[in-house]
Amino acid sequence: MHHSLDEVAKYEQQWNEMTITSDPMFGMVIENKEICIQLIQRALPHLQLKEIVNIETQKDVGNVAAKKVRYDVYVLDKR
Repeated sequence: MHHSLDEVAKYEQQWNEMTITSDPMFGMVIENKEICIQLIQRALPHLQLKEIVNIETQKDVGNVAAKKVRYDVYVLDKR
């Protein structure tokens, strides 16, 4: 597949403008266990995480208060 220079420039600009809140970038960060645990430890230091066993991004959870819920990160500790 060949892309024109304009298309390549457009994709490059989109990539450069991404932040951690951009869905594709967040997904890539969370799928890396080492980076994921550091991010969660910084956001939720009281959890005192030691290890990530399984990563599930955009986990759909059943109805909560009659609404479907999707977690960007689903963490379960041993407590």
